[in-house]
Amino acid sequence: MAINLAELRVQELLELSRGTLNELRARKVVRTANSPAGDWAELLVAAASGGTLAPNNVKSYDVLCVDGKKIQVKARMLDPEHVGSNTLSAIRTWDFDELFVVLFDPGTFEVLAAASIPVADVEPRARYSKHANAWTVRPTRDLLELGTDWTAQLRDAASTY
Repeated sequence: MAINLAELRVQELLELSRGTLNELRARKVVRTANSPAGDWAELLVAAASGGTLAPNNVKSYDVLCVDGKKIQVKARMLDPEHVGSNTLSAIRTWDFDELFVVLFDPGTFEVLAAASIPVADVEPRARYSKHANAWTVRPTRDLLELGTDWTAQLRDAASTY
C-alpha cells in the first residue's frame, strides 16, 4: 500500500502519524506516544495570532506578537481514557504575557479547544514541583474560561495547511 504523503493535508499527516505511533506502541516497538502536538500548536497559534515563532533556544515563550506580547504555548492530546495524565508540560519560567492552551483530539489532531489566558491568571493556579523545578497546570474548563476562546481561529489556521 503506497500513500502519496505529498497529497495529504497537514492534519491528515498528523492523524497518520498518531495511528502509526499507536500501532508501534501496541507492538511494543516504542514505549511512548510522543507526538508533534506541541510544534503543531505553536505553528497554529503563530498563524492565528499573526505572530512569529520564537527560535527553539528561547525558553520563556514560543510566539512573539507584532505588539511585543510573548506567548507560551502548551498543547495536550486530550485523552478521555487517561484523564489523570491531562496535565500540560512543565512551565519553567513566567517570563511571558499569555499562555495559549491548545487541546487536540488524540486520534485526529483536531483542535477541540484553545484559549489564551493572561499569565497573571495562570500563575496562581499552577502547582510547583520541587522534583522537576517547574510548575504544572491542568487544562480544566475553569482555567480555559479565564481566558479568551481561540478555538475557531486555530481551526481556521489548521485548515490552511
